Amino acid sequence: MREDREACLSAGMDDYLSKPILLKDLSAVLCRGAGAAMPAQPPDPSANDEVESLDPKYIDQLLQLQAASGQELVSPIIHRFLAEAPQRLQELRLALAAKDDRTLIFVAHAFKGSGAQFGARRLAQICHDLEARGRRMEWPGAEEILGHLRSEVERIVPLLRAKAADGGQPPSA
Repeated sequence: MREDREACLSAGMDDYLSKPILLKDLSAVLCRGAGAAMPAQPPDPSANDEVESLDPKYIDQLLQLQAASGQELVSPIIHRFLAEAPQRLQELRLALAAKDDRTLIFVAHAFKGSGAQFGARRLAQICHDLEARGRRMEWPGAEEILGHLRSEVERIVPLLRAKAADGGQPPSA
C-alpha cells in the first residue's frame, strides 16, 4: 500500500519493496543501494489496464528458485492455495456477515499474499480492495466484491491445477 511505502521511506529506509518480491526488482534495489547505475527498464508492451488472472513471470521466478534450490516449490504452493482457498472464502463471508473488520483485514491480506506469490494479480487486487474496505469499515458493496473474488478463484483453479499437474514446468516449445 502506498502509505506503507511512505511510512518506511519517512522512517529513514533507503528503498521499499512490496510483496511478492521479484528477483529483478530485488536486484535493482540492491544495485541502487550499492551505488551501481541502474539500467533503464523498457516499458512492458503487455501492460494494459486489465489485470491478468495469472501473471506467468511469478511462476517463472518460482521455477528459477526451484531449479536453483533443487526443492519442489511450485506444486506445493499451488496445492496449499487450492486447499486453503475455500476456507478463506468462507472466513471472509463470515467476517462480512459479522462486520468483523479485524478478521476481514487479516484474511484478505493473507489471501492476497498467497495468491500474489504465484502471480494471481486480479485475485490479489480484489483482496486488496476487501482489505481496504475492512480498514475503513465500509460494508456496503463488500458482498459484491466477495462475489468477484469467488469468481476469480473459480477462474484460476483450473489454471493452477494444470500447472501443478505438469509440476509447474513451463510449456515446452
